[in-house]
Amino acid sequence: MLSIESIQALAVTALEAQLSPEKEGKDSFMNQFLKCPVCEWEIKDGGIAVEVNGDSLVVCCDECAQTAQESAKQAAV
Repeated sequence: MLSIESIQALAVTALEAQLSPEKEGKDSFMNQFLKCPVCEWEIKDGGIAVEVNGDSLVVCCDECAQTAQESAKQAAV
């Protein structure tokens, strides 16, 4: 199971990649998809916002939302 730190790091990396000006300019930002920080699948429908340790993450599905919350609870123990 991924730790909350791993999930947050993946989220930051995915966002940085999406916002990078070196992205070859092929697609506009609105046509690019974010990746789920839990499973790394593309989030095509807006995703699901979940609060983890006071931070808001957007994940692709209910299962990834549950995984992120459970990882945060385990990290707090």
